Amino acid sequence: MPFQSLRFYPDQRLFPVRIDDTSLPPHEAFYSDLKKSNITADEYTYCQKVWHKENMQTVKDFLTWYNNRDVVPFLEALDKIAMFYRERHIDAFKDGISVPGLTMKYLFQAAEDEPCALFDEKNKDLYYTFRANLVGGPSIIFHRYQEKGKTKIRNTDNVCQKIVGFDANALYLWAIMQDMPTGPYLRRREETGFKLEKSRPAIRDDLLFGAIECDIHVYVYDELKPKFAEMCPIFKNTNVSVDDIGEHMKNFVMEGNIMTKPRKSLIGSMFGEKILLPTPLVKWYLQVTRIYQVIEFAPRPCFKAVCNSSEIRPTAKRSPTKKDIVI
Repeated sequence: MPFQSLRFYPDQRLFPVRIDDTSLPPHEAFYSDLKKSNITADEYTYCQKVWHKENMQTVKDFLTWYNNRDVVPFLEALDKIAMFYRERHIDAFKDGISVPGLTMKYLFQAAEDEPCALFDEKNKDLYYTFRANLVGGPSIIFHRYQEKGKTKIRNTDNVCQKIVGFDANALYLWAIMQDMPTGPYLRRREETGFKLEKSRPAIRDDLLFGAIECDIHVYVYDELKPKFAEMCPIFKNTNVSVDDIGEHMKNFVMEGNIMTKPRKSLIGSMFGEKILLPTPLVKWYLQVTRIYQVIEFAPRPCFKAVCNSSEIRPTAKRSPTKKDIVI
């Protein structure tokens, strides 16, 4: 809005704009020091029309009009959000402090008939094990620096012609619709005699569903390693030092002195040690060298119905195009 550039001073000698002025400030009063530019002639004409249409008497009237235009749409949006959740028996301002929190309550409310076990005092270590293995979503940066018409793609002679970004956000809904760990859990530990050999065929044949704490390695042929280098299949949080990062970023952090000691970061890797993984993921690798424990649940797609509802998944009238997903 043009009004964001307007400056007020208590002493009119410093700048000729006061809150009680009875006329619209001149065009030059809208100059922005931040943007180093003024509003256009058409924008100033629009301000003049508003001044006369709203029968404004002072600059204060203009300020009030601007504030209302800025705040009222926000309040209307809040009211619509509150109404949406109120119809679902959720108080948007009390039952959650964020949209993800409200969404979680909505999902569990829709799946209230599905039994979900909690960890008791005897097995409270499982809570900390699961929490320690939450890794979040990786943001893959294939190259720190690319320039159209200058840099080359990977180790080829192909010169970069376009830089695009892809956001696979539809996978969130797909993931929520998959089998979830429900019902009472069954825990088997290495120290109680559980054998590695028993779990491999069960995981492969979908006879065992849950999570396993294990050592795992992904072995690939040497000629295939470059294909996995950009997106390794195992994500984990681990300490990363300057010696672990690429040459470009190493120069950057050393020049800025911003990585003086190792820091915990989310990385892609070809192995994991005592890492907790869901069995649907493990079945694709199966190079498990040691299992510390297995936590078995009953697989149920408990959120599938609500995710398939029309209010969550609107019917698409056309297929998505490349333009829809390019940022």
